[in-house]
Amino acid sequence: MRPIYIVRLDDAHPGQFSQRWDQIEHILDELNIKPIVAIIPENQDESIDYGGGCETAFWEKARQWRSKGWGIAVHGLHHLLRTGYYSVLPISDHSEFSGKPYDEQLSMLTKAVDILRSKGCTPEYFVAPAHGFDDQTLAALKRLDPPLIVSDSFGFRPYIKDDLKFLPQQLWRGRWFPFGVWTICLHPSTMTKADIARFTVFARRNLASFLTQHHRLNFQEQTTLDQFWSWTYEAIFRMKKRLTCRTAATEGRARPC
Repeated sequence: MRPIYIVRLDDAHPGQFSQRWDQIEHILDELNIKPIVAIIPENQDESIDYGGGCETAFWEKARQWRSKGWGIAVHGLHHLLRTGYYSVLPISDHSEFSGKPYDEQLSMLTKAVDILRSKGCTPEYFVAPAHGFDDQTLAALKRLDPPLIVSDSFGFRPYIKDDLKFLPQQLWRGRWFPFGVWTICLHPSTMTKADIARFTVFARRNLASFLTQHHRLNFQEQTTLDQFWSWTYEAIFRMKKRLTCRTAATEGRARPC
């Protein structure tokens, strides 16, 4: 039994750093890797806008991604993040959804999905900006027709919980594991040449384990083993985060924790 690696590309929108996205796309095409691409329907986050983007050209590119068999994810609505609200995952205190009423979240999700559908890019996945979502987000996702697969959470394989499908996202760079399904999250717009080279080396070395067809993902009801793995991974993540914060404080580097 070998591992399965899935690539997820975050923050796709007309103002992305197109040159770096093109580099990543060329590598994935060459290796026949089919990623999930997380598209922001109406980006209003200036911090990830690199300017000069053409709406028409971007959506044509997005339709090409879909025609190549790439998975399409809705990545929030505007990517406008707030802080200080509880999220299901302890990764970040930033969120576009957490803390908002159920009706507002459902309206945001419905609008986001409708925009992608109108552009010919019907999504299969949901990716919350900054991993920020709460119980109301999950409840709203169930109301969508059909419900989207949540590309997030801790675990070692896809699972079903409370009538929602979850595809865990655990990695931000290539790392070898002997088994399991592992989603590697990349942000092409901010990747350096070294980042791209490192990913390319990992992908070539482990090419037989990378996902090439999304319909082959197997979702099963969450088991006690899945819950234990999720709890263990979350505990390790929290411990590493605390250590990083303490180190930053000792060295006098500001870091929100």
